[in-house]
Amino acid sequence: MRVPRADRHASAMQVRWADHCPRRIAHSPKAQCPAAGHRSARACVGLTVMPETRDTRPYVNEALNCYHEAGHCAAFWHYDVEIDYVTMRPPVGSGHAGQTRLKPRGAIAGVTPLENEMRGAVAGELTWRRMRHAGQFTATELRIWLGGAVEWAIAHPDDEAVNDETGFAKAAIARDDELRDTDPDAPTGLDVSWVGVVREGEELIARLWPAVSAIADELRRREDDVTGSEIVALAKLAMQVAS
Repeated sequence: MRVPRADRHASAMQVRWADHCPRRIAHSPKAQCPAAGHRSARACVGLTVMPETRDTRPYVNEALNCYHEAGHCAAFWHYDVEIDYVTMRPPVGSGHAGQTRLKPRGAIAGVTPLENEMRGAVAGELTWRRMRHAGQFTATELRIWLGGAVEWAIAHPDDEAVNDETGFAKAAIARDDELRDTDPDAPTGLDVSWVGVVREGEELIARLWPAVSAIADELRRREDDVTGSEIVALAKLAMQVAS
C-alpha cells in the first residue's frame, strides 16, 4: 500500500518492527516487512498491511521480547503517537517476535518531531539493553546496531522495507537535513549528534519504566493483541501510581 506524502519529510508510520531474540533473524533491511513507500531517505518509517496468518511459535527470552515492544509503546505514548495495537504474535514470515503497529499519521517534519521518531525507533533496543544491564549505548555500539541501515536508507530512498534500524536512520538523516537548513554549522552525524539523541532516549525509558513494565507484563499474560487504548490506560495508571 502506497501512502501519498505531503512533503519531503512526510512519513505515515504505522508499523514498528522490533528486532528480537533470537537476534537478527532477518538482519538485512531488504529482508524486513513490506512497508509503505518512502520516496526520500528523509522519510522515517513505513506502513504495511497485516497478513491474516499470525506467528504462534514460541520464542526464546519471551519476557525480554515483551519488554522490547513495551519500550516502543511507552515511548510513542509519551510523544502522543496513537498506537493501533501491539502483538507478540506478528505475521508469519516477519522474522520478529513482536510488532507494534501505529495508526496512520501525516507528515513528520521539524527537528523535535524527528528526534522523537529516532527515540521511538531505538526505544525497543534501549529497553532490551536496560533489562540486560548493558550500560549506555556508545557511538560504537550504535554504529554496530545500525549496521548498513544509513547507507541503505540513502541508497534506496524508494525501497518500501523498514525496521527499527532503518527507521532510526531515515529519521536521523531527515533531522540532520533540517538542522543544516537552519544552521550549517550545527552538529550532525552519528558520533557528534545522534548519540546525544539516543542518550535522551535512555533517560526517557528510565523515567517511563513503570509504564514499560506494566505494558510488558500485560503482553506476557495476553495471547491476543493489546489495543492502543489499553496501552494508554496501562501507561497512565502505572505512571500515576509511581508518582
